[in-house]
Amino acid sequence: MLGIRLFVLRLFMVELPALAHGSSNATPVILDTDMGNDIDDALALVMLHTLQSSGECEILGITLSKDNPWAAIYTEQVNRFYGRPQIPIGAVQRGATPDEGPFIRRIPELFGEKCFSRKPDDAVTLLRRMLSSQPDQSVVILTIGFLTNMSRLLNSLPDADSPLDGMELFSRKVNRVCSMAGSFRPGKAVGPDSGNPEYNIRTDIPAARSFFGRCPRPVVFSGFEVGAAIVFPGAFIEKALAENPGNPVAAAYAAYLPMPYDRPCWDQSAVLQAIRPNAGYFRLSDPGCVTVDSSGQSGFINDPDGLHRYLILDEENVPRIRREILDLCSMGSHLTAQPKIVSKDLFLQL
Repeated sequence: MLGIRLFVLRLFMVELPALAHGSSNATPVILDTDMGNDIDDALALVMLHTLQSSGECEILGITLSKDNPWAAIYTEQVNRFYGRPQIPIGAVQRGATPDEGPFIRRIPELFGEKCFSRKPDDAVTLLRRMLSSQPDQSVVILTIGFLTNMSRLLNSLPDADSPLDGMELFSRKVNRVCSMAGSFRPGKAVGPDSGNPEYNIRTDIPAARSFFGRCPRPVVFSGFEVGAAIVFPGAFIEKALAENPGNPVAAAYAAYLPMPYDRPCWDQSAVLQAIRPNAGYFRLSDPGCVTVDSSGQSGFINDPDGLHRYLILDEENVPRIRREILDLCSMGSHLTAQPKIVSKDLFLQL
């Protein structure tokens, strides 16, 4: 019970100054997300802010695979709350999911933030610009949405930012990719309960097949089964939101589904692997190749020369991983956020 009280007191509160950024050990990361389709994307972004505050990563930019203008507005709102409004944001063009969803419009409007401070860049243009400015084989790409932007990046042509085409640029600048995609349960299970076809793949199947089939750098997959086994407790959010209704991520969690509810940590698991690959949270499969068929079902073929591996979750590690996720979701706000006083009436509107 004491642990719960401490967590609630820390969650989304402002207590300590931000740590210095720009550490030589910080992993430069680009987040590609379908922000707004599920709440785990927002929690994953909180984790990245926390990890940047601790000097473990640097968020170079965020690209959105959800084709709705409120996705950028909400993402900027979160970045502003965590003290980093300058993070560049790129938006997909002609993307797969144009709907608003339950929170990316509702939360900015509740907080009185109804417009993006600057027009978002085109996602592929921004990706090329960010990669071209980084040292060779230094960038980690974290995809927690559809592969639309990634596929288009590989197909992109030389431009003012780089004389390299997309394949060459990606091969030169990216260190590795961590992708929340696919399902790799024993027996190649297929169907809704197995997450195969998995949502991030099946929503833009051609893009997934193109990107995973052509990606020139190593890819680690955090499959459906990994996040499904680790749940984020909505009861913590409910208590924390009652204390601080001004946090846009806590408010979005409350708006996504009727409270209280627990939600699988699909995207949060991918964040841990992307930024802390040697922490021992998961085991890795043998090398191989992930396949995606025309219906979006994922499979895996062992190949010692393959560039793909997937995460294996041991049941005994679940409590530790869950604690780490909760820690990272609680620490980010009090390291960097600027407090915003919001009426308790806001909580009643969620």
